[in-house]
Amino acid sequence: MSGVAGPAQLTRLAARPAPGSKLGPSEASLSAACLEQLGLADGDAVALRNGDHKAWAVVRTHDHDDKLVRLGRMLWPQLAVRPGEPMDATAVGELPEAQNARITPPYNLTFNLHQRLLERLRDDGTPLYGGNRVLAEIYPGGAGMLVRIDLASPSPSRMGDSTEVELHRADVSVSERLITLADVGGCDPIIRRLRELVELPLLRPAFYRRLGVRPPKGVLLHGPPGTGKTLICKALANELGVTAYRMSATELVGSVQGETEANLRLLFSRALAHAPSLVMIDEFDVIATNRERLASQSDVRAASQLLTLMDGLEEVDGLILMATTNRIQAIDPAFRRPGRFEEEIFVGPPNEAARAEILSIHTREMPLTAEAQDAIATVAGETGGFTGADLMHLARSAGLEAADRLATGQEGFELADSLEGTELAVEPGDLEAALRTVRPSVLRDVVTRTDRITWDQIVGLGDLKARLRELGQRAVEPDRVEQGVLLHGPAGSGKSALVHALASELGVNFVAIEGSKVYNQW
Repeated sequence: MSGVAGPAQLTRLAARPAPGSKLGPSEASLSAACLEQLGLADGDAVALRNGDHKAWAVVRTHDHDDKLVRLGRMLWPQLAVRPGEPMDATAVGELPEAQNARITPPYNLTFNLHQRLLERLRDDGTPLYGGNRVLAEIYPGGAGMLVRIDLASPSPSRMGDSTEVELHRADVSVSERLITLADVGGCDPIIRRLRELVELPLLRPAFYRRLGVRPPKGVLLHGPPGTGKTLICKALANELGVTAYRMSATELVGSVQGETEANLRLLFSRALAHAPSLVMIDEFDVIATNRERLASQSDVRAASQLLTLMDGLEEVDGLILMATTNRIQAIDPAFRRPGRFEEEIFVGPPNEAARAEILSIHTREMPLTAEAQDAIATVAGETGGFTGADLMHLARSAGLEAADRLATGQEGFELADSLEGTELAVEPGDLEAALRTVRPSVLRDVVTRTDRITWDQIVGLGDLKARLRELGQRAVEPDRVEQGVLLHGPAGSGKSALVHALASELGVNFVAIEGSKVYNQW
């Protein structure tokens, strides 16, 4: 008895953004050879899968490598995939017309907006299936409305003239973007460690009982601002699918006596009632102030109440406290002992490989040319000291540089109107222009020298130049870091000029600090 062959499938296609060519939010592009193997035509539907994540897309034909699949902007969060990661494509063919569909908008729609939304969904042929979030570009210039498809029959299907549409009550959460671990770049070791500390205690607490040890109850992320501490917490909570209570410490601080302690008790009682749950407190140092320093009585009471609540977690399963701070030295030492925060994880600025990954994530929805995509690795090497937030700002600035280049002399609404119908593309020159204007956030309070000094401008000192070159090269190699170099000699002998020239040759920032400025009047 012969089996029936299933639909055609392609495996291990590398996910990539669409350079220069505009793809719809729910569209994917494959090469003509791939479409032929799948037996599909332009405009048919294809099922895309990345592990447990699946989405349906309208397929378009583009001239690119057979091992690539280029994704529209809404497919990245739905598939929780990063640029370059492998995924599978399965042929679906032409979608049937939906008999009925239920749609939830982010806000109440006027009749005209309602009609425009349905027309756009019908014209785009967007696949409709339960749980899918669709960006309908109902405004000029690519702007649109994010709606959720709650029900489609059959599933998947497409909007048709005879489809009966039920508009559900507006839900503002529809417009909130779901952050996944695919949106976090350059933090893979940290994420692996967090999964060990958080996933097992929340979802498999019996595992620790079998080992005869207590599961961890708290994890503290610390590091400079903009390195992704809060983003990691949000993505991990969404990935695990547990109830999450995210609050800033300032939201817990009350204006009257005893209100802060009451807010803390209410937060933990809700989390316990909905276990397994994850409690995340941002800017933790605000509420866990060191009680031995200049803390008020209300700060002391709040910190003591939080310590009591954390001690109570020893008696329950399925609740983890995650906290973030960029001022770990301001936190009371009582919080930092095992049994409360078992693990303190430092989230620092990314290295070159991590910066390249972060840039690829922030530019995956941008219309980069092929040359600009190749330049990402070069830009990553020139952005030492940039945090994840700085790199996001750099990507945004590059997009604005492209807009300024295409619409010279236009501003505001005039700029947007002048670019209507224009093919936008970000080129390597736009990335270079953004690099000249964006500075690392850690250097914003420091005066850096922007002028360049070369070795040729310094006469003589050949042996010293060669030695400094050798030491400087070691400094940029992670495995051969030197402790420091002291240049000494009489005033005016060129010590600062030598260091400035070395910084220019290495392509790093030159920050000159006078010893007298290290001290203040206090």
